[in-house]
Formats: sequence, C-alpha cells, structure tokens
Amino acid sequence: FMLKILKHFKRSETLVFWYLLNPLIIFELYVNVHIEIIAVFFLMASIYFFITQKNNFSALFLALASACNLIYIIPLFFLLPRLNFKKIITYLAFYFIFLALVFFPFLADGKLLHLLFTNATGFFETPEFYSPFYNGIHWFQSLFLTNFPEYKTGLLLFEIGTLAFIFFAFNQSVKGEITWLKNIFFGFIICLIFSAAVRPADFILLIALSVFISYRFIFIGSLFALLTYVSYLYYPVYDNLILLIVGYASLIALFFYEWKKGR
Repeated sequence: FMLKILKHFKRSETLVFWYLLNPLIIFELYVNVHIEIIAVFFLMASIYFFITQKNNFSALFLALASACNLIYIIPLFFLLPRLNFKKIITYLAFYFIFLALVFFPFLADGKLLHLLFTNATGFFETPEFYSPFYNGIHWFQSLFLTNFPEYKTGLLLFEIGTLAFIFFAFNQSVKGEITWLKNIFFGFIICLIFSAAVRPADFILLIALSVFISYRFIFIGSLFALLTYVSYLYYPVYDNLILLIVGYASLIALFFYEWKKGR
C-alpha cells in the first residue's frame, strides 16, 4: 500500500526503502515480531482507500489499526474534515461498528479483558517506555514536590496533551493531500510527546508516515529508540539518562533545522 500511495502522489517509489531498510523496523519485525507492524499495514491500507474514495474500506482498515493500538484513532481528526457531513456520518458509523465487532470477544469474556489490561501495565515497568516529559516532570517532582502523587503526573500530561492536540487538530490546514498526511504525522507526535509511555515500536508509524512527507528527523529518533535496548545489558535494568538526553536533543535539533529550512 505504501507503493500505491507513493504512486498516487507521483513520488519516487524508492522512498519506501526509508521504511523497509530502517534498523528499528528490521529489529521490531524480525526480533520482537511486534504487532505495530500489522497496525501500520492497516493504517496504510486505510489511507490508500481514503485517497481513492473508497471510504467504507478505509473505515474498516482504520478500525483494525485502532484495534491493534488505540492511538490509531488519531487519523480520524484529519480524515473527516475532508468529507462532507453525510460522508462523515457514514464513515464514523462503519468505523465504530467494525471496531465494536473486533472488541466484542474481549468485552464478552472477562478473562480476556483482564489479560489485556494486565499486559498493558507492563509498558510502565521497563525504562525505555518512559517519555521525556514524563521523566522531566517526575524528576522535578522528586526534588521539589515530594508530596505530589505520582499518578497525577500522568493525568497532568494527559490534560496538557489533549489541549495541545485539540488546538493543533482544529487549526490544521486541509488543503492538499500531502499536507493532511503531514498533519497526521505531527498529530501522532503531539500525542507521544505528552504520553506517559513511549515505546520504541511507537516510532514505527512515524517512520512509515515520514516516507510521504519531507521531514526526516524521525529517523534519528528511530536509531535512538533502538539504542534504548542497551539498558537490558545491565541488571537491574535502568534508564540511561545520557542516552535519553543526547537522543532527544539530536531529535529536536534536527526537527528545528528541517522546519527552518522548509519555511
């Protein structure tokens, strides 16, 4: 589907190798066998069917992607503004019906639902799953706000992130197909920045979307994400703060360089 999307936008099909040959993609696909690869496939299918005006199929594949990871609900905020009111209602109806059908076995079986939430808590028990904002606020909290409950840190990030995302989504430009793909890309980034948990696998969807736009800073981020597995060379496992600082500083610096260059 990536090749079909590139062909639709009349861009070089060799750009797909930015995704296929990325070290993080190879590691997550052949070593971790991560489900995010499947979710990205569903997202690419959804985008392709959307640009070819097959909205029912687009809704189906976006629902399947959301079933793999609920963060994939984000493209809805950037796809729907390109439709008229009647098509929006139809798209949402198909999306939520398909999503409900996928989740029905989990809702019907309490054991499966319990297993789902039990596995989800594992994301917060290993060091490479913490975001820079969460680490920064938690560090400040440990020094100056020792009586501040830790769970409120996550709530604070959620509230700030939600407001930032809503502001971005409602101020987006919907002109041009490449533009709204870029908006989806940055919509995902906003949510991950303010998330309490960021996994190396979360970079997969950003790498996939970057194939279609002009920004390449996320590839530095993917290499940094791959290096976070170095933490497992030691026991007990701990955060490598130097690696976190260097990685995120490089990512931010390259972003501002590309942003300034593209203005």
